[in-house]
Amino acid sequence: MTTSLSLPLSLRPLSQPVDHHTRFEPEPVSDEVLEAIADAGAVGERAALWAETVAARQGDQGHQRVLQMFAAAVRQVLGREILPDGDGEITGELRYALDAYVVLGATAAGCAPDLTTAEQLALVVVGAVAAAAPSTVLGDPVRDLPALCSVIESALILAEA
Repeated sequence: MTTSLSLPLSLRPLSQPVDHHTRFEPEPVSDEVLEAIADAGAVGERAALWAETVAARQGDQGHQRVLQMFAAAVRQVLGREILPDGDGEITGELRYALDAYVVLGATAAGCAPDLTTAEQLALVVVGAVAAAAPSTVLGDPVRDLPALCSVIESALILAEA
């Protein structure tokens, strides 16, 4: 006879009691993880402020909007989407805003945004790393988040030089 434990709740025989009062408490989050997440938020804020500065100097309002949306996505992902009990995923909308197409700017502008090569590379790096950062909770965020944030910091230093 097979056990009914492998059956979904709706198909289990009534003779098996189901404990509806069991609560699944989340695992406690270490101070080190919380610190790594807070540091990532600070790096995200710095990267977003940099992107807003780049946006402000664009002559085309469409390019400004694209870069402002990018900055907002960086701020949100690095500041609020790295969740210790999360699944490591971000929404499609955020992923789209962080895409490398940011260096192409607004499609209706007819020309590319006014960006140096270093700024283009920094935008691509910041977007890619920000999109990957939430997935660190599935591994070792204490090790991985600082390493990713260091890449963002290096890209910003080069872009501002």
